[in-house]
Amino acid sequence: WRSGRVHELRDNFDAVAPILPFEQTHLRKHGVEVWSEGHPLMDLVAGSQSDERSLALALLPGSRLQEIQHHLPVLLDGALEGAMQGKWSMKDVVVAGAPGRTEDDYALAQEQGVKVVFGQTPDILQRAQVAWVASGTATLEAALLDTPHVVVYKTSAVTYFLAKRLAKVAHIGLPNLLMEQTVVPELIQHDLTADALLDKTEHELGDQRQAFDTLRERLGGSGAVRRLANRLLDAFG
Repeated sequence: WRSGRVHELRDNFDAVAPILPFEQTHLRKHGVEVWSEGHPLMDLVAGSQSDERSLALALLPGSRLQEIQHHLPVLLDGALEGAMQGKWSMKDVVVAGAPGRTEDDYALAQEQGVKVVFGQTPDILQRAQVAWVASGTATLEAALLDTPHVVVYKTSAVTYFLAKRLAKVAHIGLPNLLMEQTVVPELIQHDLTADALLDKTEHELGDQRQAFDTLRERLGGSGAVRRLANRLLDAFG
């Protein structure tokens, strides 16, 4: 996405500390000084994996209002359909409220009696048996917390058309981008339906945790922020 910015990074900065491995390769190829210190999310999830999965389903419709408006109705339809099929009880379904959003943004969930919880996204993901997650950092967070999930994304027709022309990646979910293969199913644009969510959840989530183990190894251990701070002090302190 806008890969030409790499020249500005090379010319205007002493160093760049990318958090994703594939970024390092691209930056080095174009002469950028790279400090590879790991991903800060590893600090957040260190030692957090749990087998106590008391929630049936976590819904993460995104952090932007437009994302919530596009995703939440479909996610709720899928959750309700799953409940009617006996897959779970709606009392065991939770919407993770995004930072900066208000309860009004999730009025549709509250109208249908689905609990919306703010400020506890890592805990919700850690306790969820399955999650439906809008493309973004939360997909990587789910993977690092060992939570099987489906990546979703839907936007306006014009935005989708432009993104398809400009983006140069085969996947949108961070776990898939990092593993360079489809580890987590992706439902994008017109493919995002309640029936598709239930189908992917039933048939395509079984092998994710083995891939998540490999992903955590690739991102390194915890301490990325401290390592970067020490490197800054050594270089410029």
